[in-house]
Amino acid sequence: MSGVRFAVLYNKLDTSYTMPYKHEHEHYEIYYLISGDRFYFIEDQIYHVHQGDLVFISKGYIHRTTEADSSVGSHARYVVYFTEELLQHVLSPAQVKELLSCFHHDAKVIHLTVSQQNFIEGLLTKMISKHVQQHPNKNLYQQILLVELLLFANQLNFDLAPNYFHDLNPIYHTIHQIIQYIRKHYQEKLSLAKIAEQFYISPYYLSRMFKQVTGLTLTEYLNNTRIKAAQQLLLTTHMPISEISEQAGYESHTHFSRVFKQFTNLSPMQYRKANTKAEPCSGIRQLT
Repeated sequence: MSGVRFAVLYNKLDTSYTMPYKHEHEHYEIYYLISGDRFYFIEDQIYHVHQGDLVFISKGYIHRTTEADSSVGSHARYVVYFTEELLQHVLSPAQVKELLSCFHHDAKVIHLTVSQQNFIEGLLTKMISKHVQQHPNKNLYQQILLVELLLFANQLNFDLAPNYFHDLNPIYHTIHQIIQYIRKHYQEKLSLAKIAEQFYISPYYLSRMFKQVTGLTLTEYLNNTRIKAAQQLLLTTHMPISEISEQAGYESHTHFSRVFKQFTNLSPMQYRKANTKAEPCSGIRQLT
Protein backbone atom coordinates (compact mmCIF):
# COMPACT_ATOMS: atom_id res chain seq x y z
CA MET A 1 0.00 0.00 0.00
CA SER A 2 3.05 2.26 -0.31
CA GLY A 3 2.13 5.67 -1.75
CA VAL A 4 -1.58 4.83 -1.71
CA ARG A 5 -4.05 7.69 -2.21
CA PHE A 6 -7.23 5.65 -2.04
CA ALA A 7 -8.23 1.98 -1.85
CA VAL A 8 -11.22 -0.01 -0.62
CA LEU A 9 -10.77 -3.72 0.10
CA TYR A 10 -13.28 -6.39 1.03
CA ASN A 11 -12.18 -9.72 2.43
CA LYS A 12 -13.98 -12.74 3.89
CA LEU A 13 -12.03 -15.55 5.53
CA ASP A 14 -13.63 -18.86 6.49
CA THR A 15 -10.61 -19.94 8.53
CA SER A 16 -8.88 -18.41 11.55
CA TYR A 17 -6.39 -15.66 10.79
CA THR A 18 -3.92 -13.59 12.79
CA MET A 19 -1.93 -10.82 11.16
CA PRO A 20 1.66 -12.12 11.38
CA TYR A 21 3.27 -8.74 12.10
CA LYS A 22 2.30 -5.37 13.41
CA HIS A 23 2.53 -2.60 10.86
CA GLU A 24 2.14 1.13 10.45
CA HIS A 25 1.83 3.38 7.42
CA GLU A 26 1.53 6.96 6.29
CA HIS A 27 -2.11 6.75 5.27
CA TYR A 28 -5.37 6.69 7.21
CA GLU A 29 -7.36 3.49 7.63
CA ILE A 30 -11.02 2.81 8.41
CA TYR A 31 -11.82 -0.81 9.24
CA TYR A 32 -15.40 -2.11 9.38
CA LEU A 33 -16.10 -5.60 10.73
CA ILE A 34 -19.07 -7.13 8.90
CA SER A 35 -19.07 -10.45 10.76
CA GLY A 36 -17.05 -12.30 13.38
CA ASP A 37 -15.04 -10.71 16.18
CA ARG A 38 -11.38 -9.78 16.51
CA PHE A 39 -8.80 -8.43 18.93
CA TYR A 40 -7.28 -5.20 17.63
CA PHE A 41 -4.04 -3.72 18.96
CA ILE A 42 -3.77 -0.01 18.09
CA GLU A 43 -0.74 1.98 19.31
CA ASP A 44 -1.33 1.74 23.06
CA GLN A 45 -4.73 0.07 23.34
CA ILE A 46 -6.19 -3.39 22.79
CA TYR A 47 -9.83 -3.61 21.71
CA HIS A 48 -12.23 -6.52 21.38
CA VAL A 49 -13.90 -5.65 18.08
CA HIS A 50 -17.32 -7.10 17.27
CA GLN A 51 -19.61 -7.32 14.26
CA GLY A 52 -20.85 -3.85 13.32
CA ASP A 53 -17.84 -2.02 14.78
CA LEU A 54 -15.99 0.76 12.97
CA VAL A 55 -12.27 1.18 13.69
CA PHE A 56 -10.26 4.38 13.05
CA ILE A 57 -6.48 4.09 12.63
CA SER A 58 -4.52 7.29 12.11
CA LYS A 59 -1.35 7.41 10.05
CA GLY A 60 1.79 6.38 11.91
CA TYR A 61 -0.13 4.24 14.42
CA ILE A 62 1.16 0.73 15.09
CA HIS A 63 -1.67 -1.76 14.70
CA ARG A 64 -2.36 -5.46 14.39
CA THR A 65 -5.49 -7.61 14.32
CA THR A 66 -5.69 -11.14 15.72
CA GLU A 67 -8.25 -13.87 16.13
CA ALA A 68 -10.49 -13.51 19.19
CA ASP A 69 -11.04 -16.47 21.51
CA SER A 70 -14.78 -16.43 20.93
CA SER A 71 -14.37 -16.31 17.14
CA VAL A 72 -15.67 -19.24 15.14
CA GLY A 73 -12.64 -18.89 12.90
CA SER A 74 -14.23 -16.73 10.21
CA HIS A 75 -14.75 -13.03 9.69
CA ALA A 76 -15.48 -10.50 6.95
CA ARG A 77 -14.39 -6.88 6.80
CA TYR A 78 -14.03 -3.79 4.67
CA VAL A 79 -10.91 -1.63 4.88
CA VAL A 80 -10.64 1.88 3.44
CA TYR A 81 -7.19 3.40 2.94
CA PHE A 82 -6.58 7.00 1.93
CA THR A 83 -4.09 9.85 2.16
CA GLU A 84 -4.81 13.52 2.80
CA GLU A 85 -3.81 14.40 -0.76
CA LEU A 86 -7.02 12.83 -2.08
CA LEU A 87 -9.11 15.20 0.04
CA GLN A 88 -6.94 18.25 -0.59
CA HIS A 89 -7.93 18.26 -4.26
CA VAL A 90 -11.54 19.07 -3.40
CA LEU A 91 -11.47 20.64 0.09
CA SER A 92 -9.70 23.45 1.92
CA PRO A 93 -7.03 22.63 4.55
CA ALA A 94 -9.48 23.57 7.32
CA GLN A 95 -12.14 21.26 5.91
CA VAL A 96 -9.66 18.38 5.60
CA LYS A 97 -8.57 18.88 9.20
CA GLU A 98 -12.17 18.87 10.37
CA LEU A 99 -13.02 15.69 8.45
CA LEU A 100 -9.99 13.89 9.89
CA SER A 101 -10.98 14.73 13.47
CA CYS A 102 -12.72 11.34 13.78
CA PHE A 103 -9.23 9.77 13.95
CA HIS A 104 -8.17 11.83 16.95
CA HIS A 105 -10.68 10.77 19.60
CA ASP A 106 -9.46 8.70 22.54
CA ALA A 107 -11.84 5.96 21.41
CA LYS A 108 -10.59 4.26 18.22
CA VAL A 109 -13.50 1.81 17.95
CA ILE A 110 -17.20 2.59 17.95
CA HIS A 111 -20.23 0.30 17.68
CA LEU A 112 -22.87 1.19 15.11
CA THR A 113 -26.61 0.81 15.50
CA VAL A 114 -28.43 -1.46 13.03
CA SER A 115 -29.51 1.51 10.90
CA GLN A 116 -25.96 2.91 10.95
CA GLN A 117 -24.59 -0.51 9.96
CA ASN A 118 -27.00 -0.63 7.02
CA PHE A 119 -25.91 2.84 5.90
CA ILE A 120 -22.18 2.17 6.19
CA GLU A 121 -22.43 -1.22 4.46
CA GLY A 122 -24.38 0.37 1.61
CA LEU A 123 -21.80 3.15 1.28
CA LEU A 124 -18.83 0.75 1.37
CA THR A 125 -20.50 -1.53 -1.19
CA LYS A 126 -20.95 1.47 -3.45
CA MET A 127 -17.30 2.51 -2.99
CA ILE A 128 -16.04 -0.87 -4.17
CA SER A 129 -18.62 -1.45 -6.93
CA LYS A 130 -17.71 -1.93 -10.58
CA HIS A 131 -19.83 1.10 -11.40
CA VAL A 132 -17.45 3.33 -9.46
CA GLN A 133 -14.34 1.61 -10.82
CA GLN A 134 -15.55 2.14 -14.42
CA HIS A 135 -17.01 5.61 -13.92
CA PRO A 136 -15.57 8.22 -16.36
CA ASN A 137 -14.95 10.54 -13.40
CA LYS A 138 -13.75 7.76 -11.10
CA ASN A 139 -11.36 9.90 -9.02
CA LEU A 140 -13.96 12.59 -8.31
CA TYR A 141 -16.56 9.93 -7.51
CA GLN A 142 -14.18 8.31 -5.02
CA GLN A 143 -13.45 11.65 -3.38
CA ILE A 144 -17.16 12.38 -2.96
CA LEU A 145 -17.85 8.95 -1.44
CA LEU A 146 -14.89 9.29 0.93
CA VAL A 147 -16.09 12.71 2.07
CA GLU A 148 -19.55 11.21 2.69
CA LEU A 149 -17.97 8.42 4.76
CA LEU A 150 -15.96 10.88 6.86
CA LEU A 151 -18.97 13.18 7.34
CA PHE A 152 -20.88 10.14 8.64
CA ALA A 153 -17.98 9.21 10.95
CA ASN A 154 -17.83 12.70 12.43
CA GLN A 155 -21.52 12.56 13.33
CA LEU A 156 -20.94 9.53 15.56
CA ASN A 157 -20.86 10.12 19.31
CA PHE A 158 -17.41 8.93 20.36
CA ASP A 159 -18.05 10.10 23.92
CA LEU A 160 -20.55 7.25 24.29
CA ALA A 161 -18.26 4.59 22.82
CA PRO A 162 -18.55 1.42 24.95
CA ASN A 163 -15.74 0.00 27.04
CA TYR A 164 -13.96 -2.46 24.75
CA PHE A 165 -11.53 -3.63 27.42
CA HIS A 166 -13.85 -5.35 29.90
CA ASP A 167 -14.25 -8.49 27.80
CA LEU A 168 -10.58 -9.02 26.96
CA ASN A 169 -9.32 -12.43 28.00
CA PRO A 170 -6.81 -12.45 30.92
CA ILE A 171 -3.73 -12.56 28.65
CA TYR A 172 -4.85 -9.62 26.52
CA HIS A 173 -5.97 -7.70 29.59
CA THR A 174 -2.53 -8.12 31.19
CA ILE A 175 -0.70 -7.07 28.01
CA HIS A 176 -3.05 -4.08 27.73
CA GLN A 177 -2.08 -3.04 31.29
CA ILE A 178 1.62 -3.50 30.50
CA ILE A 179 1.32 -1.35 27.37
CA GLN A 180 -0.29 1.39 29.46
CA TYR A 181 2.49 1.04 32.04
CA ILE A 182 5.19 1.43 29.39
CA ARG A 183 3.49 4.49 27.89
CA LYS A 184 3.39 6.09 31.35
CA HIS A 185 6.88 5.12 32.52
CA TYR A 186 8.97 5.03 29.31
CA GLN A 187 11.25 7.80 30.66
CA GLU A 188 12.33 5.55 33.53
CA LYS A 189 14.86 2.74 33.50
CA LEU A 190 12.74 -0.16 32.27
CA SER A 191 13.66 -3.72 31.44
CA LEU A 192 11.86 -6.97 30.67
CA ALA A 193 12.77 -8.28 34.13
CA LYS A 194 11.56 -5.15 35.93
CA ILE A 195 8.22 -5.08 34.12
CA ALA A 196 7.71 -8.82 34.64
CA GLU A 197 8.33 -8.34 38.36
CA GLN A 198 5.91 -5.41 38.45
CA PHE A 199 3.13 -7.62 37.06
CA TYR A 200 4.09 -10.81 38.93
CA ILE A 201 4.80 -12.89 35.83
CA SER A 202 7.94 -14.57 34.54
CA PRO A 203 10.13 -12.68 32.03
CA TYR A 204 9.90 -15.61 29.60
CA TYR A 205 6.10 -15.66 29.73
CA LEU A 206 5.91 -11.87 29.35
CA SER A 207 8.28 -11.91 26.38
CA ARG A 208 6.34 -14.66 24.60
CA MET A 209 2.87 -13.24 25.28
CA PHE A 210 3.80 -9.65 24.40
CA LYS A 211 5.12 -10.75 21.02
CA GLN A 212 2.07 -12.95 20.44
CA VAL A 213 -0.40 -10.13 21.13
CA THR A 214 1.34 -7.09 19.61
CA GLY A 215 3.66 -8.57 16.98
CA LEU A 216 6.53 -6.71 18.66
CA THR A 217 9.06 -7.68 21.27
CA LEU A 218 8.73 -5.66 24.46
CA THR A 219 12.06 -3.95 23.70
CA GLU A 220 10.87 -2.97 20.22
CA TYR A 221 7.68 -1.49 21.65
CA LEU A 222 9.58 0.40 24.35
CA ASN A 223 12.02 1.82 21.80
CA ASN A 224 9.17 2.73 19.46
CA THR A 225 7.46 4.67 22.26
CA ARG A 226 10.68 6.44 23.24
CA ILE A 227 11.68 7.36 19.69
CA LYS A 228 8.24 8.82 18.94
CA ALA A 229 8.55 10.94 22.10
CA ALA A 230 12.01 12.05 20.98
CA GLN A 231 10.69 12.96 17.52
CA GLN A 232 8.08 15.24 19.06
CA LEU A 233 10.72 16.97 21.16
CA LEU A 234 12.99 17.39 18.13
CA LEU A 235 10.17 18.99 16.16
CA THR A 236 8.64 21.17 18.86
CA THR A 237 11.56 22.30 21.05
CA HIS A 238 15.11 23.63 20.78
CA MET A 239 16.25 21.19 23.45
CA PRO A 240 19.80 19.82 22.93
CA ILE A 241 20.00 16.26 21.56
CA SER A 242 21.65 15.01 24.75
CA GLU A 243 18.77 16.33 26.85
CA ILE A 244 16.20 14.84 24.49
CA SER A 245 17.97 11.51 24.84
CA GLU A 246 17.53 11.65 28.62
CA GLN A 247 13.91 12.86 28.34
CA ALA A 248 13.13 9.89 26.11
CA GLY A 249 14.50 7.44 28.68
CA TYR A 250 17.96 6.66 27.30
CA GLU A 251 20.96 6.69 29.63
CA SER A 252 23.46 6.67 26.76
CA HIS A 253 23.42 9.38 24.09
CA THR A 254 25.29 7.03 21.73
CA HIS A 255 22.74 4.26 22.20
CA PHE A 256 19.88 6.73 21.66
CA SER A 257 21.40 7.94 18.37
CA ARG A 258 21.92 4.37 17.18
CA VAL A 259 18.33 3.31 17.97
CA PHE A 260 16.93 6.54 16.50
CA LYS A 261 18.72 5.88 13.21
CA GLN A 262 17.45 2.29 13.16
CA PHE A 263 13.87 3.60 13.31
CA THR A 264 14.12 6.64 11.03
CA ASN A 265 17.23 6.11 8.86
CA LEU A 266 18.37 9.53 10.08
CA SER A 267 20.39 10.77 13.02
CA PRO A 268 18.47 12.94 15.53
CA MET A 269 20.15 16.09 14.14
CA GLN A 270 19.40 15.11 10.54
CA TYR A 271 15.79 14.41 11.48
CA ARG A 272 15.42 17.83 13.13
CA LYS A 273 16.91 19.65 10.13
CA ALA A 274 14.86 17.67 7.59
CA ASN A 275 11.57 18.29 9.39
CA THR A 276 11.98 21.79 10.80
CA LYS A 277 9.88 23.31 8.03
CA ALA A 278 7.68 20.26 7.49
CA GLU A 279 4.54 19.10 9.21
CA PRO A 280 5.29 16.77 12.15
CA CYS A 281 4.92 13.12 11.22
CA SER A 282 5.83 9.83 12.78
CA GLY A 283 8.67 9.11 10.34
CA ILE A 284 8.99 5.60 11.70
CA ARG A 285 9.39 2.85 9.19
CA GLN A 286 7.96 -0.62 9.55
CA LEU A 287 9.82 -3.01 11.82
CA THR A 288 10.29 -6.56 10.65
